[in-house]
Amino acid sequence: MTKDERATWIAQALERAGIALYGRASRISKDLGCAKAASTGWLNGSLPRDLELAFRFADFYEIDLREWVTGEKSIAARGQSIENMRHAIKLVRQFEYETEIQWDSSDFTAQVEKVLADPVYMNRHMADVIELRKTDSPRETQRDQHKET
Repeated sequence: MTKDERATWIAQALERAGIALYGRASRISKDLGCAKAASTGWLNGSLPRDLELAFRFADFYEIDLREWVTGEKSIAARGQSIENMRHAIKLVRQFEYETEIQWDSSDFTAQVEKVLADPVYMNRHMADVIELRKTDSPRETQRDQHKET
């Protein structure tokens, strides 16, 4: 990974961690107790010289140290990604089954992507929709029967 690529990668990782762009170097310096020059260097794509500090930074901001250095995800991160994908597919498949929705491949894939983007929200949202459909079903049936009479 080039220095520019690393700078872009670290900016994206810190954005995902919710660290504001403005004052980012100062925030990192304060959070880790390191020199602002060190954090500014990292934001510009340099790698830390102090490995202990690099590990603290990676742990504090939940950054994959191997990916930061090499651009390749660690084996643990790849395994976690696969596990996240399995969870998302199972959740969407369960939702599809519970709601009797029949999505085509592209719609199913879009739903899996939504779960992966925000699994906590989607877990809760899908559970709410399923529960709502269960409570609405008898009313819909009664309403449909009432219309026939």
